[in-house]
Amino acid sequence: MSINQRILILVAAAVILVAYPLWIISEEMYQAQITKIVDNAAKNAISQTLLLMKQAPESDNFLTSTSIPGRLAFIFDSKGNTIESDGSNDLSAVITLLLNQLSKQPTKSSIISTEITQEGPNPKGWDCVVGFSKGKDVFVAVCYDRDYTYDASTSVQLTAGILALAVFVLGLLGAKLISARITRPLKQLANYARQLPSRDIADAEAQNALTKFKSMKDKDIVELVRALAHMEQELTRYIQNEKNTAAERARIKSELHIAAEIQQGALPEKLNLPGQTASIKAHMLPAQEIGGDLYDYFMVNEHTLLFSLGDVSGKSMPAALFMFATQHMLRSLAMQGMPLNTIMEKLNNTLATNNTSAMYVTMVVGRYDLRTGDLEYILAGHQPPLLKHADGTLTNLEGVANFPVGNISNIEFESQMAKLKSGDRLVVFTDGATEAYDGQNNLYGMKRLVSLIREDKGSCCEELLETVFSSVTEFSEDKDMHDDITVLCLHRKE
Repeated sequence: MSINQRILILVAAAVILVAYPLWIISEEMYQAQITKIVDNAAKNAISQTLLLMKQAPESDNFLTSTSIPGRLAFIFDSKGNTIESDGSNDLSAVITLLLNQLSKQPTKSSIISTEITQEGPNPKGWDCVVGFSKGKDVFVAVCYDRDYTYDASTSVQLTAGILALAVFVLGLLGAKLISARITRPLKQLANYARQLPSRDIADAEAQNALTKFKSMKDKDIVELVRALAHMEQELTRYIQNEKNTAAERARIKSELHIAAEIQQGALPEKLNLPGQTASIKAHMLPAQEIGGDLYDYFMVNEHTLLFSLGDVSGKSMPAALFMFATQHMLRSLAMQGMPLNTIMEKLNNTLATNNTSAMYVTMVVGRYDLRTGDLEYILAGHQPPLLKHADGTLTNLEGVANFPVGNISNIEFESQMAKLKSGDRLVVFTDGATEAYDGQNNLYGMKRLVSLIREDKGSCCEELLETVFSSVTEFSEDKDMHDDITVLCLHRKE
């Protein structure tokens, strides 16, 4: 309900509550007053008539008043005969009723007031005043038609009702004007608030939109204007902060996009191995712009392949920087021809030096002889790879777990030996593949990955990688990735 409607209802209720009782009271007061006036007038007329009878008993005409509508003035004797009247019609019924009333009075010496009612099809009431003349032995009476006085009362009541209605209408009009004066600025402020989202707050004219309201004298309106002005200032500050934040986010996103391109460029692509006796392929799907996983493969000499796959602790840019450092140092150390465990020990000590962020990387590093199929590998805190044999069987490439790289210095690493036969495929992966979730928070799991690789009918690493990534991404289609997914495949062809 609006303020206008509430004010109109309150004013209407107030007028009704005041006007109606006044209307009733005024009618009662008028009725009492007119009865008193009639009674006094009748007594005065009778007193004058009785005085005239006493002073001039020989006169034949004692009624000096003129005929008045609704009034009977007459003289009658105790036998009911009309001696004199003011020209009224038949008075016999009225006189008979008066004689009945007078017979009940103890004396005839006083002027009395009485009420009589004519019975019949059209009953009529009279308010009468009667006096007795001892000298003439007659009664002098003045009667007023009660219907006539009631008509006058009704006329006054109707007039009072019209005046009350006029007061009511004027009250409503006044309430309308007052409420309009009150609500007009409120409506203007409401329109201002509705247009605020589409207004250019930075514009000088828009900033002064509330100025015209500040000159108002209504304290409540002024307080509301102040609140809106404060809200506008805060909104302007918030929008400016959002613009700055959006610009900063855009800048960071652009930098992350460039960093992602640099990271992808640092990862090896297709590597043609000498003799075509083996093939190697890897792929990484980062959960964010920048991934924290790493993989690398390169030829140390004409018949030795070194490959690595790792998972850096943490996410985004810090993990990517740690990954770059690990990849660069590993390549540099591997090219020096040192034993594999020595390479890992030096890599670990270098990364652990001044590592205030306590970051580390779990890794699988392998050195593969293309001529013999011999594989020397080290598990540095990473889960064992899977080895799928040519006959379709699948085994874990177990070994000493060792510590992750980069967190604790001066630790030793122990390598393991394995042999890849013709048709064998080595699959190395990070836990992003096995720890993917679907929309119902179901885990992809190691069991599902093992079953997928075992049943894969592909004849090369490219097909195997495509099968694995398609399965994981389809499984977690309704769920955002929370970790990078990286898979590396080494295939001995003959």
